[in-house]
Amino acid sequence: MRRFGTSARLPTGHGSVPRHWRLRRYRARDLQRVEWILNPDGCAARAELRRAFARLELPLHVSVETYNYELQLRLIARGRGVGLVPSRLVQRSAVRSKLRILRVGDLQFPMGIWMVGGEQSARIEPLLKTFRQALVRRLSPGTLP
Repeated sequence: MRRFGTSARLPTGHGSVPRHWRLRRYRARDLQRVEWILNPDGCAARAELRRAFARLELPLHVSVETYNYELQLRLIARGRGVGLVPSRLVQRSAVRSKLRILRVGDLQFPMGIWMVGGEQSARIEPLLKTFRQALVRRLSPGTLP
């Protein structure tokens, strides 16, 4: 197992919200009555959000569960709730102009990228190195299509 990068996929302390929300600093308590549009259970970010709300003794209201990020973003843009979506997917979304990134000061979502594998032969190490470098480049800010 080897850590080889930090994911730009989940911006620390951010969430996607409809464009009509005011831009200001939010706290988790400000979000205790909103509906969330999230990946189903098993998603690391959702689990971290649930733990953060539990630590603060706040309810987490999930109204929609789907693995389809574009569907999540379209529902968020229509005002159906807030979400926790990778920033690179927000940037590529057809509805990105209808979304805002919400800064939530007391929610942190550090995510790392790990490669897990068994004993590797020396023959495939160059391939793994190339893959790691390409992934780091792809996830770096400013490199998205």
